[in-house]
Amino acid sequence: MSVKTRWERVTLNARTALHTRRLLSDFSADAETVQAIQERKLQRLLTHAFETFPFYRDRFQQAGLHPRDIRRTEDLAQLPLLTKDEYRDFTLSVVEKRPQYYAAWYLDGTSGSTGMPLRIWRTWEERAYMVAKWMRTLFLNGYRWTDVTFSLPSPHRLQKDSLLQRFGVMRRYSVAYTAPVEEMVEQYLKVRPTVLYANKSQLVQMALFCSRRGIALPRPRFYVCAAETLDANSRSTIVEAFGDRLFEVYGGTEFNNLAFQIIGEDYLHFSHTTNVLELLEDGAPREDRGYCAITDLHIYSFPLIRYQLGDYIETEVREGLRVIKKIRGRLDDWVIFEDGTRKPFHPFYEIMERRPEVRQFRIVQETLRHIRVLVVRDPASDPEKLAHMLIHDLRSEVRDNDVDYTIEWKDDIPPDPNGKLRMIVSNLKQA
Repeated sequence: MSVKTRWERVTLNARTALHTRRLLSDFSADAETVQAIQERKLQRLLTHAFETFPFYRDRFQQAGLHPRDIRRTEDLAQLPLLTKDEYRDFTLSVVEKRPQYYAAWYLDGTSGSTGMPLRIWRTWEERAYMVAKWMRTLFLNGYRWTDVTFSLPSPHRLQKDSLLQRFGVMRRYSVAYTAPVEEMVEQYLKVRPTVLYANKSQLVQMALFCSRRGIALPRPRFYVCAAETLDANSRSTIVEAFGDRLFEVYGGTEFNNLAFQIIGEDYLHFSHTTNVLELLEDGAPREDRGYCAITDLHIYSFPLIRYQLGDYIETEVREGLRVIKKIRGRLDDWVIFEDGTRKPFHPFYEIMERRPEVRQFRIVQETLRHIRVLVVRDPASDPEKLAHMLIHDLRSEVRDNDVDYTIEWKDDIPPDPNGKLRMIVSNLKQA
């Protein structure tokens, strides 16, 4: 381990505190100031990527560009988009040349819901910055040093107590999201946290488990839902169990927090001073909605420039800055019909979202002619009436001819091995 890496790791908490302070200050910046910050950071990042990595130098040259040609965030559209596969190949090609050097870096990874997990190397300085993005979100929602946090992370993110926790500051308790729901509830009741952090799937699991057994959960001062699209049905189920002090965060393992809600607001603030957001539809820029591409303005180790995160986002402008109104979700499997027509998740989402009786759902395509609709319903609802309404809407808004829908009632729908719950699952065998 180099002296620099060792020093960055030892001073991680101090660096996190400094970054958090700066980010909290940036939060109050007006649109003109934010734009100046973005453009200054962007020029520095692009120059570094061009001069340091042949991978990015080739991308610039293939586009006939030099970093000095990109002066504003809008100019980024002249560069090619960066796919997850390209980023994986880029990072691995660098790491494989100096494996011992990168062994001392912070290593993380995406969940791999596509079957191709992505390993992510970051310097400890970048790790401090990424943690600070998360801490800013907590402090803006009223976090206190004396709070007790209960979280449901992936097994490989279970952490040992730091020196601060051993002295009773920022205490935290965790249970892996792969644990049985009974264990999650048991430990939650034991800890009685003031702050709760989990994915939507686990919050829904706990809420349904307690509802069926008449267990009243102590309500935290506030709690955070992350990693998945929070639809209206799931929100209602969760709030009934944990209370209304809920806010959402949005991001990815590659960047950490990208956007966050303030309790009581109906939109998410995007972190414009740390990231650039682009919206695209069929590869063309859009103003208000589209699939997002992200450029991180702080990560220099393995830069992320126009990275296709793959979420469909709806936005609006408030006081000159773009905020996120709705996150439709990541690109799930498509439903494919016999004539080759393809349907994404959007129409299914709309149908289920407007039915408050639906607590949880999953669309499973078994054949070109058969779609199973798994539903966890409100016990007070009429199953026959609800099934009739759902099939009627599916036939009128998704597909009427040459397809059969089967409604299957479930007590719960277990998440995938990565802890998340895909909206659409295709079991079609591709040729």
